[in-house]
This record gives sequence, structure tokens and C-alpha cells, in this order.
Amino acid sequence: FFDAFNVRSLSEGKKTRKPMRDPYRSAKDWRFAWLQNTFLGYLKEWEDEVTAMEKEGYKASERAKMKLSEETITGIQMTVASFLELGPILLAEKGVQFFLT
Repeated sequence: FFDAFNVRSLSEGKKTRKPMRDPYRSAKDWRFAWLQNTFLGYLKEWEDEVTAMEKEGYKASERAKMKLSEETITGIQMTVASFLELGPILLAEKGVQFFLT
């Protein structure tokens, strides 16, 4: 997640050998699908697993320590959702060849 949102130069992905840090060049970039399906899916699964622990007798205060705060989860979800919507729109603009995050 952090690498996908920390693209600072055109060559950083190659220098660091981290494809997540390559510039975004296409509305069909694999990272858009990864963020939508894998990353957001992981956050949801994590939250659901912690919520299900109520049945095992864990108190709300104990469960709260097992996951990110609601505010943090909501902030990440909003950031990713905005990025997923606006990134492809930006790349469809005439003359835009890439963008950095």
C-alpha cells in the first residue's frame, strides 16, 4: 500500500526494484486492481475477523487493540477510493503520459 502511494520519481521503481513504485502510466495499471481487490479486501477481512472475535468472548476494548482505529480505516478507504476513481480519469486526459503519487 505505502509503495503504491509513494511514487516520487520516474526511475524510483527501477532503482529500488519495486514495481509498485513505478509511475502510473495507464488506466489499466495492475495496481488499481490490486488496491481495489487485494488491499481493500484485506482491510475488510481483517476488520471482519476482529469483529467475529466477539463470539469468542473478547471485549470491545481488546478487539479495538487488534485492528486499526475506525478513523484510520475510514481515512485509508476514502483515500484509496478517491485515488481509484481519479487516477484513471487523470490518465485519460490529453497529454498526460504518467503521474506520480
